[in-house]
Parts: sequence; structure tokens; C-alpha cells
Amino acid sequence: MDAVDEVRRAFGFCAEHVEMLRRIDVEDMKTTLSTSVRFADVFAGVLEQLQALSPDESFKPAQCPACGARLVAARDLPDNGLASPGPVGGRAGAASMTSSHVSGNRIKSV
Repeated sequence: MDAVDEVRRAFGFCAEHVEMLRRIDVEDMKTTLSTSVRFADVFAGVLEQLQALSPDESFKPAQCPACGARLVAARDLPDNGLASPGPVGGRAGAASMTSSHVSGNRIKSV
């Protein structure tokens, strides 16, 4: 599955990652065109999924692709306590940060 399909299946990104992309587009690049194109593509993907849905199927988004990538990266970090945020010297870093922030496909507030 390519990145565009992955984003479509997730109905876009979670609020945290949408805000990150918005800041890059608006504050750094001074445009909203890429955000607009991204959302138009996500809406088209949602429409395609709705049209292909049978009456007994559920309509649920996949996990935010950026959150999924963060979970994979956190899992692959070395267990030295320095590679991720968290208590000093503890492993609370990557594993606990991602499990407490990500639930399903949406970000929980901390």
C-alpha cells in the first residue's frame, strides 16, 4: 500500500499531525494549497470507501499513519533511556509515551 492509500484509509491524520502539517504549510511555506489538496484526496477516499461498503461492514478509519510510524520508531529505539522523552534514566520514554498518547487512531490529551 502506498502512502496516499494509507492516509486515505485513515481518513487523514489525527489532530496533532494535521496541526503539524498546517504549521509547515502556513507558517513555513506560506500556503494552504498542499493542505487543501491533501484534504480533497482524503474526502475522495472516504467517498470511495463508503460506496464500496456493504450493509454489514463497519466504517472505521485506520490508524493515523504518522502515529503508526511513531509507534514503529519508538519500538525500534535502543533501550538506553536517552533516545526518547520521559523520566530521566528511565525507559518510560518511547513505549509509554506512545501508548498513553495514541489510542486507536486518535490522539488523547495528556
